[in-house]
Formats: sequence, structure tokens, C-alpha cells
Amino acid sequence: MLYVILVSHGEFAPGLHTAVRMIAGDRKNVLSVSLKDGMSCDSYAENFQKLTADITKEDKIVLLADIIGGSPLTAALKVLNDRGL
Repeated sequence: MLYVILVSHGEFAPGLHTAVRMIAGDRKNVLSVSLKDGMSCDSYAENFQKLTADITKEDKIVLLADIIGGSPLTAALKVLNDRGL
């Protein structure tokens, strides 16, 4: 399966995900998670890990982020890399 994963600071990714749902309906392959104000990077990484737990090496991922090099993207890439994805 091809997954589209949205990551961001604040509510950008969940907000965009809501807009996608309004246009395309609820899709199992579109996921989102955000680093909320005051949240630690470790907590965010745990949330990302849980969100992506069902993704396998046979799947493909398009990872979209608000800021290249930002904590949400780098933490997400580390989680995916650690899992060999």
C-alpha cells in the first residue's frame, strides 16, 4: 500500500488531514501526527511509532512535513529508519 503521512508542528498536519477527509473521504492510507506545543520529541516519536506500526517493508511512504529539518520530520525519519523503512 502507498501511505501518505503528514507531520508538522502544531495543528497544521491534522488540519490538512481534516481537509483531505472532507474532499476525498476517510482514507486508511493517509495518516497525520503533530508535535504539539510543550510536547517532548520523545513523546512525539512514540506517537509516530504507534501511528505507523502497521506499515511494512512492502509498503511505500510519501512523508510530507511543514519544515525540512524540523523536529517532526527528523524524528519521523529516525523512527522509519530504525524500523528499516
